[in-house]
Amino acid sequence: DWDQQRQDVQVKYEQVSAQFSPDRLLPAFDPTEKRELPPADAPIWPQLEAIRQEHMALLAVAETRFHDFSALDEKLNALIYDASENRFVVEFYQIISIIFHYHYQWNKVDEKARNIAAIHQHLAYIDALLSRDVEAIERACRTHLAAARETMHLSIGNGRIA
Repeated sequence: DWDQQRQDVQVKYEQVSAQFSPDRLLPAFDPTEKRELPPADAPIWPQLEAIRQEHMALLAVAETRFHDFSALDEKLNALIYDASENRFVVEFYQIISIIFHYHYQWNKVDEKARNIAAIHQHLAYIDALLSRDVEAIERACRTHLAAARETMHLSIGNGRIA
């Protein structure tokens, strides 16, 4: 019946619009806000140490298993973004991950060297996180993000999928 459909649409509208209230949105859009590191007993620290060990194991066999880096990259990124406890960051990462991993066909030239370099960058980032030194964390993160951006530009070229 038409009235029931109209009511259903109204309910859905109210549910969706509630997700965009100022008190829910404003904290998510302040990129300058410095967040505190999780407490020492937070589950992220042993998980981060385990991912560090996985990076070390992959580095030992990277000459032949460098393709395995993508899964490890995704695992580390998911852990970091989930720890942010910011649903917008998590959802944005999921969208970007789909675009990068499934839309673009990455240029495979120098893939081994890029992946090995990225493993080293991840290890520097993980070590900085584990040290809880905020300046070292920011430095390592910026270094890795700059390299990732460069890889993306080299891979997709002038808007052309490689």
